[in-house]
Amino acid sequence: MPETKTYRQYAADCRRLAKTMNQKDGAILLKMAEAWDMRADDVEKTFWVALDWGNYRLLTDYAGLSADAYQQWILDYYFRMFDLGEVMPRPRPPAPPPCD
Repeated sequence: MPETKTYRQYAADCRRLAKTMNQKDGAILLKMAEAWDMRADDVEKTFWVALDWGNYRLLTDYAGLSADAYQQWILDYYFRMFDLGEVMPRPRPPAPPPCD
């Protein structure tokens, strides 16, 4: 996942820079590195939880979602969990044709 790789790179950059700083500033950068690593772990867990086949069965068999509605649920879930609202526009499925 691109986000995870980016977050891990940020953590590595913080650790690398911490070695060049005085002890106080280095400690702050090491704490930042830990935060980036934790964020990467959160992204991985959140992503895989939503893709679990059990969620698909639960939402389609028991909650009555269609395959398209499940796809929209996944998109909405990722937008909420990863706070993507400001990064990219939220895709919406086309409206169904009107009943005559």
